[in-house]
Amino acid sequence: MEIIMPQLGETVVEGTVSKWYKKVGDSIRADETLFDVETDKVNTEIPSPVAGVVSEIRIAEGVVAKVGVVLAVIAEAGAVSGANAGSANGSTSTEAASERRDTAITAPASNAAGAWAKPAGASMKADGALRLAPVVRKLAAEYGIDPAQVTGSGRDGRITREDMLAVVQSRAAGAPS
Repeated sequence: MEIIMPQLGETVVEGTVSKWYKKVGDSIRADETLFDVETDKVNTEIPSPVAGVVSEIRIAEGVVAKVGVVLAVIAEAGAVSGANAGSANGSTSTEAASERRDTAITAPASNAAGAWAKPAGASMKADGALRLAPVVRKLAAEYGIDPAQVTGSGRDGRITREDMLAVVQSRAAGAPS
């Protein structure tokens, strides 16, 4: 089953895959979290609609994809075990699966420059302002953190939720009780 970028709001036309919870070859249950999506309006976890095995990941973490683009493919559990059962030699099946995994992960890099996906962009806008996800802006305001003083660990140096939470934790650890 193809997993597509969902439309997370009426005006949302694209989103950034911020985290994959599964790798190619991993089993997944229906309704188990598969990946996180960040948009300019919302950050959310997206569950798997079916049980099976992740057979392809077409869009890497940190890449922006338009709504409706295929992000991953999940093979239903029965289809995967049936395909492997047809192989006479188990090591050949494992080698073939490994090659498929390598191809599935490296193939999107060549397509990333295509019209349907683009890198998330640098952490600075053209006007010099920091490019921040809504959750990062919220945490900065809530805890009085200047995002310009935070080193981003995300793609292209973007500041992530985890970066902000690390600053909050380090402040809490350093504060006298």
